[in-house]
Amino acid sequence: NEKLVHNIRLENNLFHDIIQVELLQEYTLVTHRVLSLFEWSFRYCRTAKFLFKTDDDIFINLILLLKFISPLIKQSTNNSFLISDMNMYGFKHKNARVFRHTKDPVSDRYIVTIDEYPCERYPTFLSGFGYLISKKARDAILYTAYQDPEPFRISDVYLTGIIPDYLSIPRQSLSDYDIEFTNGCDEFFRHSKAFACANSIHHGNTSDTFSKFNQYWQLVKKKHLSMH
Repeated sequence: NEKLVHNIRLENNLFHDIIQVELLQEYTLVTHRVLSLFEWSFRYCRTAKFLFKTDDDIFINLILLLKFISPLIKQSTNNSFLISDMNMYGFKHKNARVFRHTKDPVSDRYIVTIDEYPCERYPTFLSGFGYLISKKARDAILYTAYQDPEPFRISDVYLTGIIPDYLSIPRQSLSDYDIEFTNGCDEFFRHSKAFACANSIHHGNTSDTFSKFNQYWQLVKKKHLSMH
């Protein structure tokens, strides 16, 4: 899409806030795209203690995110090793069944053959809505993934489930925050624990995305100010 590429380059020239990798926009390559994100942060953000991964169609309540992260940052007052140094935080999927077949065309991309993954259930993994990963956990996952000749294509399962399970990296809940997938975000963000919501673009509607995000941000700020 030449128009889209042009707009991306224009925004980057104006704000210098976009990182592009040379990978096709295919679902089978999502794991490689996320690994590229991990690698970029490893190379250029070495002093950052945490990395938060989400998608561009998910609105995140940054006020709640900062509220969660602040105590973790304050724990690192010296160079001693902390348990949180090797943690991941998010919304856990436990004992999830592997899709072998489905009649839902949207779920087609999640179908996994026995050759790809022989177990019937996945290890505990974190929702792709958004997860927080410490830099030491990121480094360990990145190193391990690059030793794998065939990375598993479902990125959330692979990078927050299979590899962390192998490395014994704990996956913790992101406080008692809530996420919303199917219903509208407008009402959702009126709640004090509303953390992440899938915008309509997540379901194929790309109209008016930025004004919607701004609307959610105003709701989040208003709720925060009313509580202080």
